[in-house]
Amino acid sequence: MYKELAKALLNYKDYRSNLVEWIYNELGKVTRGDGKSLLNYLHQKDGSKIYDIDPFSVFGIFNRNASWINRKALLSKFKEHINIRHRNM
Repeated sequence: MYKELAKALLNYKDYRSNLVEWIYNELGKVTRGDGKSLLNYLHQKDGSKIYDIDPFSVFGIFNRNASWINRKALLSKFKEHINIRHRNM
């Protein structure tokens, strides 16, 4: 799945702002047990939203302190959005 996601991210090479917008709008809905978004850490130093993202940071979204349930939820959203066909997670 990670390999397919890495290849799929190449499609966003020149459209990273679209990817960032989708990340905030869709992945931001995935929450921890306390109801806070898993993306609370994803912001500029001044607290504003980021406007660009690199592939390593994208992978960090679902690898950074996420429980297996939340990791699966995040990866499922990526899988659907980017149209990845990999079955197992």
